Amino acid sequence: MRKMTVAAGAVAGIALLSVMDLGSTAMGAMNAEEQCKAWQEQFDTEIKTHATHAKAAEAKALAEKGSTECKEHKWTEGSTKLEEALKSIGVKPKG
Repeated sequence: MRKMTVAAGAVAGIALLSVMDLGSTAMGAMNAEEQCKAWQEQFDTEIKTHATHAKAAEAKALAEKGSTECKEHKWTEGSTKLEEALKSIGVKPKG
């Protein structure tokens, strides 16, 4: 009887962890592809109001490289460049 109780507890614990993991993904954590898209949109919006920033030209070039990498399905590399582009014009990346 004790073995069944321990086994049932272990199964319940695994099920709970699985649900918690699914919840964290659905509730906010973006994957690299989603991050690429979100930061591309954010950069396109923010560069309009930061066009005179000292690093605007550098940021545009970096964002363009990031956007190209995202289109090539190099999500991690692209999102990293987009994040750097946003930060270089003084904008905190969302997400």
